[in-house]
Amino acid sequence: MDNKKAQKYRLQLPKSNYFNIKELFNMPKYFGWVDYYTTLENKIFMFLGGNDDGVALRCFWNNHYERKTLEIWSKVTSVDGIVLDIGAHSGIYSLVANKSIKSGAVLSFEPHFLNFSRLNLNLRANEFSTKTAFMYGVGKNNETLPFSISPNLDYLTSGGKIGRFQKQITSDIQTIAIDKFLDSKAKNNVKVIKLDVEGYEYECLQGMLETIINSKPLIFFECMSSKNNNEIELFLKNQNYEIFIINDLNGFIEKTNKIYPIFDENKIIIHETINRIAVPKSKLKSILEILK
Repeated sequence: MDNKKAQKYRLQLPKSNYFNIKELFNMPKYFGWVDYYTTLENKIFMFLGGNDDGVALRCFWNNHYERKTLEIWSKVTSVDGIVLDIGAHSGIYSLVANKSIKSGAVLSFEPHFLNFSRLNLNLRANEFSTKTAFMYGVGKNNETLPFSISPNLDYLTSGGKIGRFQKQITSDIQTIAIDKFLDSKAKNNVKVIKLDVEGYEYECLQGMLETIINSKPLIFFECMSSKNNNEIELFLKNQNYEIFIINDLNGFIEKTNKIYPIFDENKIIIHETINRIAVPKSKLKSILEILK
C-alpha cells in the first residue's frame, strides 16, 4: 500500500479527468477516504480499498462521477419527504440525498452483500443512519429470486442482475415491491426515485404503480439495455411523464420520446449518456429550471 505515491500522482493530473475503468485499474492503489462534492455545500466521502469500487475510483482520479446527474439529484432531493435509492451500490446517490434532504428519509435498497456492507460503512462514516438501508432487491412482487454477480469478489460489483447467468455466482435474494413495502402515508410522500437495476426497471415500476400514481415522483433510471424499453416508455407516458436524456459529458439535458441506449461507433454504450429522468407533466415547469 503506497498512498503517498497515489496522492502525488493525482496532484500532477488536471483537476477533471476521464479515465475509463481499465485505465483506473492501472493507477497507483489508494486505500482511504475519498471526498466528493456535488456543490460546495454538498460534500460526502466514500471509502476506497485499492481498486475495489469503480464509483470511488472515479471520484478519486477523475474528480467526478455522473457529474450532471448527481448535480440534479442533489437539488431535487432537497425535499421534505421520501427518497428511494434502488440499487444503491456503495451509496453515492444515498449519501448525496441524505446530505440534501430537508426532512423525511432516504431509503436505500442493495441486494448484494458486499455492496451492502460498503454502503453501510459509507453511511456510518458520513454520520447517516443505517436504519433505512435494506438488503433487498426491488421488483414487481415480494418473492425470492435468483441474483447473479461477478465471480470476482475483490471488486464491488456494479452489474448484479436478477436471474441466472453463465460464469456468474448465483444465489437467492429477497425482492420486495415498493407498493407492498411502504405504508399508505409513505406511498403519498415519495418525492424522488432512482433505479439502477441492470435491466429490471420495468418490473420495479410495475411494483410501485400505486406509489407513482399517488406521489408523482421524479424518476431517475439507467438506459443500458434494449429489454422492455417500449413497455417502460408506455408505462411512463400512461402516467403523464416526460422523459429526458442526461448527458454527463457535456452537461446537456435533452427531451426524448423514445427510450434507447446510446452507442459509440464501436457499438459500445456511452456511459455518460446512460441516465434518464422522467418528470411528471404537472411538475415540469418547476423542474425545467433545475434541469438547465
